[in-house]
Amino acid sequence: MTDGQPNTIPTKKALDKFIAKTAGGTFLLQIFYLASGFTTTLLLTRWIGAEGLGAYNFVTSWMLLVVILVIFGFEDYLVRETAAARGRQDSQTANRLWNFSRGFILTFSLLAVACIYCLLPWLEFEDRSLRPTFMVGPIMIPLLCMIAIYRGRFRANKQIIKSLIPENLIRPILQMTTIGLLLWSATPGHPAKALLINVVTTFVAMVFCMLAARRQDAKTMAADQANLSSTTEANFLLDYLKASKTWLLGSLPFVVIAGISTINQRTDRLMLGALQDIKSVGLYSVAVQMAMVVNFTLLGLNQAIAPLVAERYDANRSKELQKSLIQATNIATLGSLLIVAALIVLGPIVLAIFGPDFSDSYLPMIILAVGQLLNVASGPVGTILSMSRQERFVGIGMLASVVCNILLNYLLIPRYGVNGAAIATAVSVGVWNLLMVVFAKRILGIDGNIVSFLIPAKSN
Repeated sequence: MTDGQPNTIPTKKALDKFIAKTAGGTFLLQIFYLASGFTTTLLLTRWIGAEGLGAYNFVTSWMLLVVILVIFGFEDYLVRETAAARGRQDSQTANRLWNFSRGFILTFSLLAVACIYCLLPWLEFEDRSLRPTFMVGPIMIPLLCMIAIYRGRFRANKQIIKSLIPENLIRPILQMTTIGLLLWSATPGHPAKALLINVVTTFVAMVFCMLAARRQDAKTMAADQANLSSTTEANFLLDYLKASKTWLLGSLPFVVIAGISTINQRTDRLMLGALQDIKSVGLYSVAVQMAMVVNFTLLGLNQAIAPLVAERYDANRSKELQKSLIQATNIATLGSLLIVAALIVLGPIVLAIFGPDFSDSYLPMIILAVGQLLNVASGPVGTILSMSRQERFVGIGMLASVVCNILLNYLLIPRYGVNGAAIATAVSVGVWNLLMVVFAKRILGIDGNIVSFLIPAKSN
């Protein structure tokens, strides 16, 4: 499907084909992203050292947190509302929402950058490499925000593979190549230089998004103008202002969820940096990167299922996804189980490539991998709830998870270091998934996996 074309709800056969094609393509892109990410991390370790890698990841974690807050939940909101509008063949609303979200996020992100640069002179850093690295970091905020908005548009129009190309293909290739050339030429390394490379490659990825969306904009402009021809300019502006208010209020639950989710995902590294040292953050980051491969099978399923749930929920046909959902979750879980087994066996060998210091990353990697296996086995229940206009329950589950994560990290990191951070994160992932499975069954009557059949549905 492309912009401007009527959206029809697919048959069961078409649904299975779309899920298989999208999940398979996403998985391959994620595998490439993992392989290139490992290579880039290895090159960074050799170029700026473990401590430099820790500073790089520490600053990146803070910038990503700001990005999530600035996006204001519009990526997922854009996916849900655009998919639903296309299902109603309402291209005018979909295009208005796209134009509003793009302008709003660009303005908001530039204001955030200005605020950060105003605050930086007042901050004190124990590690000397952090200040110049923080000076570079904010530049990437508006770039990442715009990529996220374009990604949301592509996802809503079921162009899942296209939505992943900028960050899973273009950026990794450019980063890996540039850092490799600098290392080969014996150019002195610094975390700020590494982050500047990240900024430049992010800009290239954003340009790709803009060019890919331009063709869609040209196709939809004529249809949108035809829809507007019967509306006076005054009425259009009034309707647009009313719609803008609705969009902002509608996106609020998503920004809360996204903010809490990012805090949850970055709590371990941020608290390691605060309670231990920057080197621990570097060691732990490698463990996280390796463990996340377990989750790749679920990522593909989440990407495919989101627009389908949104359009089917508005048409009261959500339960048609049930059989395909269970089958896809079982296949994803089996694949993730094999990946965990491979990490247990091959983990020490892979970690040795990064250097002798990274042998300490093995145990936290296994702990995190088990947590991600539970995440995959639960199915895409969080996505199902969000796309079915039940995002408040996702927020409740996420809040419970982040409270658990922060508390356990505070208690375990001082005593167990990186292993304590891994335990805290794995337990919080389990709490989140248990709540999501229960909510999906009790509220929507949808089973995300085989085990959820044991949970009684809400009686009518």
